[in-house]
Amino acid sequence: METFQFELAAGPWWLYALLVVVALVASIVTYRGVEPDPGTPLRGVLVGLRTLGIAALLLMLFEPLLRLTMSVTTTPHVAIAIDVSKSNGMRDRSGERAPVTRKVIGELQEKLRDRGYTNADVVVFDDVVRDTTLEASSVEFKGFRTDLGNVVRGMANRGETRDYGAVILITDGNATSGDNPMFDAERSGIGFHSVGIGDSIPPRDVAVQSIVATSVAYVGKATTVSSDVLLGGTEPQDVELVLEDNGAEVSRQNVTVQPGIPSTVSFVWTPRQDGVRKIVVRAVQTAGEFTLANNAAAEFVRVRKDKRTVVLVAGAPSPDVTFIRSVLEADPTITVSTFIQKQGSTFYEGEPSPQLLRDAQACFLIGYPTATSSRNVTQLLASAWKDGLSMFFIASRDVAYDKLYDLADVVPFRVASSRPQEFQITADVSPTSVSNPLLQLGGSDDAAQWNSLPPIYRTETFVQATSGSSVLATIRVGNAPLEEPLILSNDRGPARSAAFLGYGLYRWKLLSEGPQRTRGNVDVTSFFDTFIGNAVRWTSVRDDERRIRIRPTRSLYASGESVTITASILDASLQPVESADVRVRITGPERREVVLAPLGNGRYATVVGPLPAGDYAFDGVAKHSESGAEIGREDGRFSVGDVSLEDASLTLNTSFLRSLADRTGARFVTPDNLDALVDAISADPRMKSVAKTFDRELVLRYLPWLLIIAISAFALEWTVRKRRGLV
Repeated sequence: METFQFELAAGPWWLYALLVVVALVASIVTYRGVEPDPGTPLRGVLVGLRTLGIAALLLMLFEPLLRLTMSVTTTPHVAIAIDVSKSNGMRDRSGERAPVTRKVIGELQEKLRDRGYTNADVVVFDDVVRDTTLEASSVEFKGFRTDLGNVVRGMANRGETRDYGAVILITDGNATSGDNPMFDAERSGIGFHSVGIGDSIPPRDVAVQSIVATSVAYVGKATTVSSDVLLGGTEPQDVELVLEDNGAEVSRQNVTVQPGIPSTVSFVWTPRQDGVRKIVVRAVQTAGEFTLANNAAAEFVRVRKDKRTVVLVAGAPSPDVTFIRSVLEADPTITVSTFIQKQGSTFYEGEPSPQLLRDAQACFLIGYPTATSSRNVTQLLASAWKDGLSMFFIASRDVAYDKLYDLADVVPFRVASSRPQEFQITADVSPTSVSNPLLQLGGSDDAAQWNSLPPIYRTETFVQATSGSSVLATIRVGNAPLEEPLILSNDRGPARSAAFLGYGLYRWKLLSEGPQRTRGNVDVTSFFDTFIGNAVRWTSVRDDERRIRIRPTRSLYASGESVTITASILDASLQPVESADVRVRITGPERREVVLAPLGNGRYATVVGPLPAGDYAFDGVAKHSESGAEIGREDGRFSVGDVSLEDASLTLNTSFLRSLADRTGARFVTPDNLDALVDAISADPRMKSVAKTFDRELVLRYLPWLLIIAISAFALEWTVRKRRGLV
């Protein structure tokens, strides 16, 4: 039923009527003295035209509204969502799941029709949700992943137009993709019922559920690889696990695994070769095992060369230079190239070459530049920073801040004023700052350790952080805190940069560690060494690694799953590159070369499609489409058909499906109890017919008709007066 009401938003009806009456009276009075006398009929017409025009203008000023009210009685709908991933059609301990699922679909539709729910919607889902018109006998289970979060959100969104009161999930409840759907399900207000497919008792089987390894490792440095192993059955069992690196066995372990309890097994892996390595943890087949499809888990790890080059440029010999250099040289993974300035502008070792700076991962500037430093070197360092070389600036008493103009974009601060007057300071670090990788010490109270360090030195130099820079630590003079930066960092330019605006760091090693070592405590942790190590690791990250990202959407694809390559391309100022030519060469069991299509905002993608099973390497390069100049490149690896997450889902996840039903006021049942499910849906108050009222307002003042009426009335009046010669 629909009703309408005419209202005025800017004033009451009686005021509008009064003004119209006033306009009528004024029009009558005006035409009483007009010459020559037009006669009563024409005078009435002219008075009416003028009153009509004024009334139309007044109506526009009073903002007329037409309010439409519609009442509709709606009956909530039922939707059936069928899991068509591989796990819902596999064989488990109780038998084949596919026939059971098809039988449930048919019986459930029939029972719903018997209760009057003849308009139940049917959708299928794996990692996406799709409408379907297939009969129950025609449903195939070929999905590579199960995203329960996606189907819950999808049905909730559809429910806004279809008004769902109940959604029935026919699934084993095992999500192999996406996030937890509980919050979205509760917020939707829909009852998410479920029919559990599969056996809740696990068969006798060993499953390697996951593998955890660092994404970056270094040649010759040991790292830990962990894996979770789950045993099905009722009795504990000895399981032999093998760690493989690119198919070659690294080590073996025998562990005793308790049934139903995930066991974490850790391996120590020392990479011997750089590149992207495929790490696999594999369980050796045991007697009576149900399936071998879930006996392995794989991950890709990028292994870097063990040697990093750090360039150290100093304005003069000093204790800071000696101590920092000794820490760097003590690390076997670092090659140090030192350049110490003599009297004048020359260096003992000669000037650093552009090639050395291009090959280096980080550069430490200690007390450099000085008053006699060559501008050629500062310009060379600025150019190297723009090409991706990270910088760490450490002050000294003799540093010439006025010579930093070539490095103004490099250092993360601007000098407000500077005097060579020296005074003592201590570090002031807040508890929130120690989460930064530069300040992490690995202790329980890193901030307290920073704030208890011996005093160091600083000149009367006052600075301001540049745009995008972070102040990690300030200073204290005595017990008085000052909001003057001590440590700053910036990672938003072409390369990273950091600054330490104090000197005498050697005092931290001598005064904090020396007394303890004198007392025989040789195991004391070196704060100084940790801080310099943090600085090397933080500055050694090449910025083009985060500006250029070319990679597949997954590192492990199931056999037959479509492969997609995506890219994100940013320039040196971290702005999206919209006109890049991005090409990827794929090598492996099948070779492909693809061109990525632009998606906007520096993003590119292409669908490669299914590839034959095996290991693949890819090499992507991005170039400017006009000049052909290379922006950057990235390589890596991915695998097809090695491990299928769906094959690991051997049991019905009753705990998840029960929890989903309980938290949405719904019901979880097994295939032999469909009547109880239909009874619960029929008794659900959300399935009752409800009357809904919809209000809609139409603002009439913006319609042209009122203005047309007013102009037409005044124009017609003027025409008649003109033709009759009325004055």
